[in-house]
Amino acid sequence: MNVELRRNLAFIISIPVLIFFAPLLVSSANSQANTAGGLLDPRAQAVDKVVLHDTIATVDNSLPVSHGQETKTGVVTAYSCDGLTTPEEILMNCPSLFSGEPKTADGTAPEPYKTIACDPANMGRTFDLEGVGQVRCTDTGGAIKGAGRFDLYVADVQEARDWGVKRINYQWIGGK
Repeated sequence: MNVELRRNLAFIISIPVLIFFAPLLVSSANSQANTAGGLLDPRAQAVDKVVLHDTIATVDNSLPVSHGQETKTGVVTAYSCDGLTTPEEILMNCPSLFSGEPKTADGTAPEPYKTIACDPANMGRTFDLEGVGQVRCTDTGGAIKGAGRFDLYVADVQEARDWGVKRINYQWIGGK
């Protein structure tokens, strides 16, 4: 294999590797700067970027939520199992439908405006979401990372789409 071909192959292979590892390296650098007084801004905190419905929301990545803290603001999206029409939608939003009734990660049936999906570190906790009321985290989701990120279970898919992405005040009130 000639040198130019090897160089081109190395470049092509390195692009996906950089795309995959770059966020991890930046997050690691920010974390080290925060804890060790490094060269980066010591006030910086690691965040996740969540892309939903072509909207980017930045979420505080500190885990878990502390009980009794002041009210915080989080990012809340909505989901439902009622009204999904394609296998792709079902697989992405409610894979338990393939085996019958919808179930949350803890095995219970989701209740509209009472069930939320959250980061696994907050499973079993009860939160008060402003404008919604008390909800319990009994589900998880792949895009839900960090203490201030929730996915509210609602009655149907159209209601979930209408909900969109909202910034809502919340407080941990019990559980775990």
